[in-house]
This record gives sequence, C-alpha cells and structure tokens, in this order.
Amino acid sequence: QPLLLKSIKDLHLQPAQTMGELVRLFRYRQEKNEEQGLEKSESLHLDVTERPIQRALEYLKQEEDYSGKKKGHYAKKSVINDEHQYVYFAGKTFAGSTHDKTMAAEEIPDFTPMEIYQLWLSKDKAYQGYQPEGVNLLELFRAARNRPLTDFQKSFNKWVSSIRIVSEHAISGIKR
Repeated sequence: QPLLLKSIKDLHLQPAQTMGELVRLFRYRQEKNEEQGLEKSESLHLDVTERPIQRALEYLKQEEDYSGKKKGHYAKKSVINDEHQYVYFAGKTFAGSTHDKTMAAEEIPDFTPMEIYQLWLSKDKAYQGYQPEGVNLLELFRAARNRPLTDFQKSFNKWVSSIRIVSEHAISGIKR
C-alpha cells in the first residue's frame, strides 16, 4: 500500500486538498496535455458527494451529521473535475448538515490564481450565490413563485445539465 500511494502521488493522480495544490496540479496537467498534443481543460465542474455514515451515539453529534435533504446521517466532500472527468480537487470532509455553498466558500474562496486560463465553472443549484472571482460562471436559472421559466431558460438549463453530467459521472467513478 505505501508503494501504491507513492506511485499515485508521483504520477500526479492524487486530487488536491487545498487551493495551492489545485493550482499546481492544474498547471501540471495543462502542460502535460500540451506536450502530448491533448486538449486542454476549458471548464471545471463543482459538486458535492455524500456518503452515509453510522449514526453517532451522542445527540449533538447526531444533529451535526444529520442531512435533512437526504433524511439520514452523512459525510460530505466537495469535488472539482474537468470535462475529461479528471478529478482535480477533493476537499476536506464536512458534516452532513453543512450547506454545499458554505463548504465551497470556505475551501475555495476564489480562482484568481487560475485566471489566466479563462476557465468556465459550472455549479448546480446548491451553489446559488457562490460567485468566486477568476472564472466565468455557468449556472442554472431558477424559477420563482409566480414566475415560471421561459422556453429559452428551460433549454439553457438543459444544455448546462448536459455539460454538468460529466461531474456526476466522475463522482460515480470515484465511488465505484
């Protein structure tokens, strides 16, 4: 196992856990793709993965881990990948009650070090209001009470979802 972990780290296949590591890993992958004649990454996709955990014995810990959305006890982790399903970032583990936007704002406040790449960042509805600097945002329209979405907004949401599915596939690959 130590040899496997060393190999993963030497081949730059281990996802970053801090913003500094993310920048270094992204630059390395972009240069490597250019050398090999492969396409460079143009977009990043932000999402959260949740995994069930055993219910704690202490009441306060139970409250912290309980996810009202999923109706169970979960641990959450932020994940950032590109359009080729390469996972660049796997953040620290948060309790199930922590909101996705709060996690992202704490771990990745902005993308200004990666501004030169002119990246697009796609995010789902859980990140409404999270607008980091240094990237172009690609987010879904939301319907409001007594204001349904127009046909254009619906087709735009469908297009964004077809792009974001890469993120769901990357996360399911990790879990597999």
